[in-house]
Amino acid sequence: MSINDIILFIHQFFFEYSVSTEFLGFYRILTCGTILSYLVYISKDVWKFTKPDGIFNYDFFHKHSFHAFKINKLLYFFQYKSFSVFLYISLYIFGTFALIGFLTNLSLLCFLILLMCFQHRVRPILQSGGDVIANFLLFNLILMPSGLSLSVDQYIFNYDINWTYGWPLRLIQVTLTVGYLSSAVHKMTSWDWGCGHALKNALLFTMWSKSRFKKTFANEFIFKSANYLTVWFQILAPFFLWIYEFRLPTIIIGIIIHMIMILTLKIGYFGPIMIVAILSFAANYFR
Repeated sequence: MSINDIILFIHQFFFEYSVSTEFLGFYRILTCGTILSYLVYISKDVWKFTKPDGIFNYDFFHKHSFHAFKINKLLYFFQYKSFSVFLYISLYIFGTFALIGFLTNLSLLCFLILLMCFQHRVRPILQSGGDVIANFLLFNLILMPSGLSLSVDQYIFNYDINWTYGWPLRLIQVTLTVGYLSSAVHKMTSWDWGCGHALKNALLFTMWSKSRFKKTFANEFIFKSANYLTVWFQILAPFFLWIYEFRLPTIIIGIIIHMIMILTLKIGYFGPIMIVAILSFAANYFR
């Protein structure tokens, strides 16, 4: 295989990949709806933690943030004591605009910037896995014309386009594949996953477990089965998601696994946003 063949393959794989505008509209609604739902869910705690006497107050934020990162020059703009009210209202406004597709790409950009500022205020030192995935999905949505369908923009500007470029969606699919592969490698080389004890430790002995499920699943066979099922899914999913005949069953199994994570573990919106990420492979079913 020559260099030209490789370049041609990459060009065809990314830049000749077309996707339904209806799916992009659906994916925009799903992504923004998931993030907004989580913001509503944690709104009470956010107000409690970020008010002047909260654990994430202005002084804590200013003291513990990494000043060396240039990105902070942007994020510090929103660090004043009025931050909580201003940012939270702005998040809802631009998140709702992005959800309904009003000035779609501009709203998505503002939503992403404000969300990053919010994440930086609540978690000044370390982002969660859910934060990283949510930011990545929003960034790629900005690069896509997701306002061409299922949006207010479609009715304002009379868009009548059924297909468009899909290379940003390809980036999501490729990144998810790499993420699953790297996670599978980690699990295969990890003692607790290899012995089948990882999920048992997470569900029974850590602060991440939802207590009402500790007794429900306190069975060695269930623990080990779920442990090895998770490992095998992350080994096989990166390959099966690219094979049309196996894609739909793999998506369904992935959704079930992440739904179980949502029900049993306190991991924020990592589970829901991972479901959104894996549904990027459902684009082929919008024909």
